[in-house]
Amino acid sequence: MEESLNTETCTDLFDAHVHLQFFNGRVLMKDGQPTPSLDQVIRDANVAGVKHFICNATCENDWQRVIDISKQYTRPNDGIHVHVALGIHPWYMHTLTPDWDKRLGALLEKNPTFMVGEIGLDKAISNMYVLTEKNTFEIQKYTRASDMWTQINVFRRQLELAHQYNRPAMVHCGQRSWDLVKDALKMQKQAGLMPPCIVSHSHHGDENLTKYLAEEYNAYFSFSPLVTWEQCKKVRTCLRYVIKNCPERLLFESDAYSNISDTPKAGVTATADATLKMAEQIGIKTITSAHQLRQIAFNNFQRILNKCQKIG
Repeated sequence: MEESLNTETCTDLFDAHVHLQFFNGRVLMKDGQPTPSLDQVIRDANVAGVKHFICNATCENDWQRVIDISKQYTRPNDGIHVHVALGIHPWYMHTLTPDWDKRLGALLEKNPTFMVGEIGLDKAISNMYVLTEKNTFEIQKYTRASDMWTQINVFRRQLELAHQYNRPAMVHCGQRSWDLVKDALKMQKQAGLMPPCIVSHSHHGDENLTKYLAEEYNAYFSFSPLVTWEQCKKVRTCLRYVIKNCPERLLFESDAYSNISDTPKAGVTATADATLKMAEQIGIKTITSAHQLRQIAFNNFQRILNKCQKIG
C-alpha cells in the first residue's frame, strides 16, 4: 500500500536549491503580493519539516547576505542548517567586478563548508532582481548580453575554483543551452579541472542527457516544482527515469524565488513539499514508497554536503 507523506514519521525534508536572500517582505511577486519575511519562511519551513537549505547566491552583491543568513538562521540545536553556495549566475554577468574570482576563491579557502553556486549558462532573456542601495531587491527589465564568451569563461572559472577547493557546484542551464554546458564541461574534464560533483538544478534534461551527465561528470539531479506544471511533461518523464534508474542521484528543491516575476501564483514556495508529492504521484506506486523516496533523497543530500562537511 502506498504511504502518505508524513513529516512526523519520515526523514527531515531539505531544500537543495533556494534563494533565501530574496525574502524580505518587500519584494513583490507576480500577483502583486509581497514575499513573506525570511523569519516567516524559516518558521513555516520548520513546521513543514524542512530543516536544511542550500542557499544559492547569484552575484557578488549578495554573497555577504547569503553568508549572514546562514549565520543568523543556522540553529543546530533545532536541527536547522542553512548551507552556503556562492557564485555568479549567468544572468548577472554585467555585475562582474575586477578580481571577482580572487574574492570568491578567498571565501572558499576561508570557509571549507561553502559550495559553488549558482553558476551556469543561459541563452534566454528574463527579468532579474538587483540589490538596491536601500538593501532591498527590485525587478529590473534586463536582456542578457549575447556575449556568451563571457558567460562560458566565467562558468569555467567557477568550475575550476570548485575543483581547486573540492566543492560541489550548483549548475544552472537555461532552455536550449545544454549544448553550451556540455561543451564547457567537456573542456573542464579534458583539462582535469572538474569539481567532485555537479548538481543540475531544476533539472530538465532528457533521459539520454541525464545518463550522460551522471556517467561523465558525477552529476546529481535536483527537481523543482516545475514537475507540478502541466506543460512540463519532459521534466516529469525525466524524474521518473531518475527515480527508476539512478535514485542515488535524486534531489528536491524549491528554487524559491529565483525569478518571482515568472512564478505563477501559488507556484514555487520554500515551505511546501509539492515537488516531493508530485514525485509520489508519478513514481512511487511502481518504484518505491514515499518514506523510502524521502530517505533516498535525504541520503543523497547528505552525500552532497559530505563533499565538504559532515551533516549535523
